[in-house]
Amino acid sequence: MAAQFPLLLPASKLPPKLVVFDLDKTLIAGDSTILWTEWLYEKGLVKDPIWRQIDREMIREYDQGRLDMHAFMRKHSGAFRNIPVEMLGKLALEFAKKRIAPLAYPDAKKWVKNALQAKIPMLVLSATTTFIVAPIARTVFGIDEAIGVDLVEENGFYTGEILGTPSFQEGKVVRLKTILNSRGIDISDVLFFTDSNVPWWDSFTTALSVVALWMLAHKYVEQWLAWLVVDAVSCGIYIYKDLYFTSFLYGLYAVIACFGYLKWKQLMNLSYERV
Repeated sequence: MAAQFPLLLPASKLPPKLVVFDLDKTLIAGDSTILWTEWLYEKGLVKDPIWRQIDREMIREYDQGRLDMHAFMRKHSGAFRNIPVEMLGKLALEFAKKRIAPLAYPDAKKWVKNALQAKIPMLVLSATTTFIVAPIARTVFGIDEAIGVDLVEENGFYTGEILGTPSFQEGKVVRLKTILNSRGIDISDVLFFTDSNVPWWDSFTTALSVVALWMLAHKYVEQWLAWLVVDAVSCGIYIYKDLYFTSFLYGLYAVIACFGYLKWKQLMNLSYERV
């Protein structure tokens, strides 16, 4: 991630109203979920090699485009479900300081420092659990706001079930849209930092997905056309990444969007004829 200053939006060349950072391989050199598992081994809190195997399966399924975050979290959380939430918070803070801080990219720190000096709000958006992401964002980078996968808590322990929408794939769009709507920020005023090898196309599909969700909420028939573009572009992106199963799914979604548009148009025409 090459450093360029100052922070400006690519299209307008104006300062952004919000800077959104991915975590893994964007702010830090590594995968925070896998590093967390290794931290639990180092602390002697887990010994069974099954937890490393679960992480390897996660990486394989992610690369193949078929990772089920809910199923993964139920298995992955078994490594820490018997640890009280309060203790996990302390472990996560120590993890951020001792394991993650040395892995922070120097350029990432420059970007964050520049945003802090310009008083531009920042947000870390990650598919890692929130209790891990939040202390990393705050302690290592000085970013107060972080969105991760939230877990259900019962009697002072995490159950392994996901609370609400997980910040993974399309879920990131949903979670970000909620933040933007609450602050009255347009997606075009957001600057994204990601480890994607096709960042512009990824940003395009993310932005258009937010627009499509807004159109859906207001019942615009053209939302189907927006989804068609999102799905078609995503299909091409995943073909480029050799994730053929996922590209097939998005191709199927594009076909569904076509039928959805035609069906809605038909229903609208019938409504007009009756009037």
